[in-house]
Amino acid sequence: QIQRALSLDPDHPKALALSASAAMERGDTQEALRQWQHLHRLLPPESQTAARVASTIAQISAAAAPAPQQVGPEAITGRVTLAGKLPRTPAANETVFIYARAAEGPRIPLAVMKGRAGDLPLGFALDDSLAMRPDHRLSGAGQVIVEARISQSGRAQPMEGDLIGTSAPVKPGARDLAIVIDGAVGPRPTQPASASR
Repeated sequence: QIQRALSLDPDHPKALALSASAAMERGDTQEALRQWQHLHRLLPPESQTAARVASTIAQISAAAAPAPQQVGPEAITGRVTLAGKLPRTPAANETVFIYARAAEGPRIPLAVMKGRAGDLPLGFALDDSLAMRPDHRLSGAGQVIVEARISQSGRAQPMEGDLIGTSAPVKPGARDLAIVIDGAVGPRPTQPASASR
């Protein structure tokens, strides 16, 4: 009955709440998170219901967090989440890129990892083992910026419509960063036409 209600109206609040609760009962944490997050995006941000749903999401996310992994002293760790309101709703199978790049200089990633939008909220640990080039590593940087991007195309190159979140500059070794995907990649500026003589 719940699935029938959602097939008729995917944004039905009561059906989403019941579906999320049912997913938790059968041990499908990721599906429960997806449903609660969907419901949260539909609610008025300042409402008591939105606050209760946000608290439920936080509790489930904390319980589902993976055990800490062994990482080097240069590792940057944290968690990527989705903002309550986004320019578009990402599909579960869209690719999430999480990467660190130098705060100044070349934008080539120093460390990069991938995930799926359906797995958000998603913990991450970026270290030298995830370097794209042996001569371009996190441990050699002064300050870096960590970005998380949901790619519609699955390509590493940013495209218009991709969803993105960015950290402030941090030093290698920073722990427990909170990256919130809350914006979108805009269209690339076009080259101005040459002025006619």
